[in-house]
Amino acid sequence: MSEAGEDADAAAAAPANPVRGEVSVPLGEAGREFVLRPDYTAIQAIEEGTGKGMMRLFRDCAEGNMTLAETATVVAECVKAQGRATGDKLMALYAAEKLVPMIVDSPIGLVGVQGRVSTVLGFAICGDYNSAGELKAAAGRAKATG
Repeated sequence: MSEAGEDADAAAAAPANPVRGEVSVPLGEAGREFVLRPDYTAIQAIEEGTGKGMMRLFRDCAEGNMTLAETATVVAECVKAQGRATGDKLMALYAAEKLVPMIVDSPIGLVGVQGRVSTVLGFAICGDYNSAGELKAAAGRAKATG
């Protein structure tokens, strides 16, 4: 097995947990599932890497105006965030440039990957998750709005 294939197997080990704002996305020809997790560090890196704020990225993605490079940046940073959360250091190796061909080769295609990216960006901007990507307590949200 190639080094990239071994890395992909490691990154695909744990399933996505939507309670933590995670979304899974199949990448590469084999469609290995990667978990995207939007934590604070990932959000900062995404904004710095794309030069756009999260709201703008979310709108661009929803409207079909997100570039492949921007998509890869979001995917890479959210995969790295999952690695930080699970202690999987191999996930830190996934740079955006390495993920571009895996996105293009995904069985759901670029449009399908962008659909998953749109979901994870929505989780990141909705305010229901804290800086670690954990779901906030419902009582805390009620107090903040009431």
